[in-house]
Amino acid sequence: RVPWEALGRYLKAVVSTQSTGEGSVPDVRTVVTKQRMLILQKQVQSLVSHQSQLEEELQSIDRSYQEKKRKYDDSNNCFLDQMEELKKKCVKEKDEFFEALQDKAAVQPVEMETSS
Repeated sequence: RVPWEALGRYLKAVVSTQSTGEGSVPDVRTVVTKQRMLILQKQVQSLVSHQSQLEEELQSIDRSYQEKKRKYDDSNNCFLDQMEELKKKCVKEKDEFFEALQDKAAVQPVEMETSS
């Protein structure tokens, strides 16, 4: 083949494209049939429905999590309050025990001195 024949075919294609214009020849990729459009619309509806179901499920999971978290926090706070009460009670009992020991120790030497 001779290079000028290829050039001639190229120029002929360019001239025919320019004369018809790009607007008059639709691009095959942009042509959508009614049937395809209906299928796409059904798919969109299905996806929207599925998305709303997933959002509801996510909200339900979030509510459940918040409820469990609240119960855990309440239980934890109750436990901490009980621990504080027990600490106070222990400190009070410990103080009473040591006071009793001190009183007993103070009374014992006096008894020993009197018994000798």
